[in-house]
Amino acid sequence: MRAGRRVSSRRPGLARWLGALAVAAACGGLVRAEGASPEEPIVRRVEIRSDVELEDPQQTLELIALRPGEPFRREAVRESLRNLQAAGETGETEAYTAPFEGGVQVSFALWARVWVEDVRIEGNLGLKLSELRRMLSQQPQQPLIESRILRGLYRLDDLYREEGYFNALVRLEVDVDERRKRATVIYHIDSQEPATVASVGFDGDLGPFDAERLREQLHAAPGRRFREERVSADVERLEWFLLEQGYRLAVVKPPQRELDPDGTAVKLFYPISVGPRIEVEVLGVDRQVLAKRKLLPLQGRERFDEAALLQSLEKLRTYYQEQGHYRVQIDRREERGEDLLRLILAIDPGAVYRLESIDFAGNEEIAD
Repeated sequence: MRAGRRVSSRRPGLARWLGALAVAAACGGLVRAEGASPEEPIVRRVEIRSDVELEDPQQTLELIALRPGEPFRREAVRESLRNLQAAGETGETEAYTAPFEGGVQVSFALWARVWVEDVRIEGNLGLKLSELRRMLSQQPQQPLIESRILRGLYRLDDLYREEGYFNALVRLEVDVDERRKRATVIYHIDSQEPATVASVGFDGDLGPFDAERLREQLHAAPGRRFREERVSADVERLEWFLLEQGYRLAVVKPPQRELDPDGTAVKLFYPISVGPRIEVEVLGVDRQVLAKRKLLPLQGRERFDEAALLQSLEKLRTYYQEQGHYRVQIDRREERGEDLLRLILAIDPGAVYRLESIDFAGNEEIAD
């Protein structure tokens, strides 16, 4: 996807003044007053320049931590900039120095905040306007902040790609009225045609399934519009289907995508490994009782995992001990065939033990 940006912002007069001031400081450097140390030129003059009229110039000047006649300190400049920014009257604040009367002049340049009057999304959208507006960080009646408007541009770009609009054009325009300090932000969009799923294929071990059977489990079917969310959900959906069929080692990876040169069709290839079917056989006890109490391992969409299996066996052991079979024996073995793994659990509950008495031994201070 291609994105464009046009930002209109002008600072007539002040920008030229600042440029000249910066050049003077760079060429002349800091001039030290007689008797001052090399690191401490004397401040001869402090001034504030703003691109708009200040409501109370004297109050603004009081935020400056430098005074004429005092040594120049960089920390005082940083403190002054923090004060001016915290006062909330300016959007940008910069400090400049220049030689002046055997010392240094410190000038603070203030640019008033630009406020956003309107944020518009225009053009051939393709998607719902409400959905697009959720992508925007810059809102009306907020200060104009470049990172916010660019974040909205990138989010829109990502959204159109996720929704299958690979040829969409998103262009940003910011019009600033310098006199009024107001801005209008416009996102121009030409969504063009979305891409469709051209075909769905599988690469790897399909086990006993043919491609058509697996395609029936997917929502991203050939002919439907490509959507990243739908394709990602299909990975989990297909894996769940295989787990429910007993293929508890099955792995389905996100599909590889092949986009046609014109950007209107996508071919999907799912890497897949079905693996053997896993059956659980129970010997020595009533399987139905364990199934009813949800004590059998590898049920539903449970994946075959050694740690999970050991937890299931521990739950079985705890269940029988709670029934009084304190010395229950659970033996596990596996039988492997060509495409079948049989997990055999031989359970011997043993005798029922009953608690007859409790004795306490040792240095007893409290009676039994």
